[in-house]
Amino acid sequence: MAIRGWVAILVCGVGCSDYGFHGEDATNKGGRQQASAAALTLSPDPMDFGSWTTPTTLTRVATLENVGDVEVQVSGALLSGSYTFSLLESLTGAIAPGEQVSIVVNYATGSEAGVHTGSLTVESDAPEQPTVSVELIGALELAETDSGAPGPDESGDCWCPDGFAVDESGELCVSEWMEPARPLGEVMEVCRIEPYRAYSKFGALYPGGSNVRDLYWGQDDDLANGRLNSVGVWSCWREGEPEGSIEPIGEWIGFNVCVDVDSDGDYLIGLGGDNRVRFAVDGSMFMEQLDDEPRNFDYWHMNQISLTAGTHIIAIEGYNAGSIAGFGAELAGPFPEGSLTDDASMQAADYAGSIIWSTLDALGSAFPLGDSVSWECPDGMVLEGCEEPVCVGRDEIPCG
Repeated sequence: MAIRGWVAILVCGVGCSDYGFHGEDATNKGGRQQASAAALTLSPDPMDFGSWTTPTTLTRVATLENVGDVEVQVSGALLSGSYTFSLLESLTGAIAPGEQVSIVVNYATGSEAGVHTGSLTVESDAPEQPTVSVELIGALELAETDSGAPGPDESGDCWCPDGFAVDESGELCVSEWMEPARPLGEVMEVCRIEPYRAYSKFGALYPGGSNVRDLYWGQDDDLANGRLNSVGVWSCWREGEPEGSIEPIGEWIGFNVCVDVDSDGDYLIGLGGDNRVRFAVDGSMFMEQLDDEPRNFDYWHMNQISLTAGTHIIAIEGYNAGSIAGFGAELAGPFPEGSLTDDASMQAADYAGSIIWSTLDALGSAFPLGDSVSWECPDGMVLEGCEEPVCVGRDEIPCG
């Protein structure tokens, strides 16, 4: 089982290598030495456009960053190698220290199978390294077809203009492109909540109404124990502080994570929030508490969900109506399919020994989702991605 999350930096595209939250000294971390002069970096390297079984046109985004402490003048971006790669616009001008610039590269496989390679090179006036380059790679591996008469989707009658490819149905021409998603609003670091005796004070509450109170789930003993106190998170008071604040108030904040589930089965979700909380799996809302009642955080709310093996996207968000705040969730399993049928079977399952994801896994990252702090895509594009958030656009036109 592996967990991957979306967290934010100011500008990035879903081949970025680091979505963690950083403070002002981020350029000295992660193995990068602090620059003392003009210096540019270009990533990712290589830019891998993937291998396709049908003619395809798509884009990827390279990020050019000034990691030095002086302005750099860029004189151009050049492509070499296969004709299948092209730039959507030219690149010239000044890049300030710390600034990042996106370079959109188009890849059109054409109709002949083969491996396509090339390079993207940026030229500048940086004296020690005036050029930076990354490798480009893509491939078209046409699916084998029989030698019989063409079927309705294989007639070859579909003609598409440049930049479009025939879709799997053989009836439409499609073009897809991507660009980095942009963080909208302030980006806040994830911290543990400030402990509060009322959080999970009435223990675990199951769908049938059963209630379990103890030190693990929570009990009304004026002590800050229970699951919400154990795994709850909120935005930090300030960078580097260990506990969460009360801000923001009146806004949803949260994040997405991608959880790799090893096997089919039933899973248990635990959830609580002050005041409101909502939990979605693969884009479908699973549990939500949209009022400001104390029961939302007085109990650790339990429920069952069935998941198949593979990657699932979990979205968890919380809302503070006032005073202190926090939300938390956990996913435990797998348990045999059909085994979690009622409160008693859920209580009998080894929840504590089977937790595969918790909101605590997000500590030190950032809140990029919510009504105010969110990822933004241009009109007509859709937010996608698991390893990284990207905006995906798609055009469809009838065959010519």
